[in-house]
Amino acid sequence: MQCQIAFSDCFSAWVHVKAIRLFVESVLRYGLPVDFQAFLLQVTKGKESQLRKALEELYSNLEGIKSSSKDTAELEVAGGSEFYPYVYLGIEPTSQQ
Repeated sequence: MQCQIAFSDCFSAWVHVKAIRLFVESVLRYGLPVDFQAFLLQVTKGKESQLRKALEELYSNLEGIKSSSKDTAELEVAGGSEFYPYVYLGIEPTSQQ
């Protein structure tokens, strides 16, 4: 019962942490002045690669990454995380049991 009551507060705090991280990573990557927009996209299964390709083409001018023959513009950076010409933060849904 307590978990159901506290879920809303925990979820709200988690989304706020994601928003702060988005702001910080955007400023660190693109610098000041702050001029960005945040979007939340829900993609159907099997369409992730099409979305990444469209976003790569749309934002390729930001980091100087030009379209290549590869499916995506993923680059491995220090720490093993994926790099895109845009800031990407995933929100993975969990299944309820």
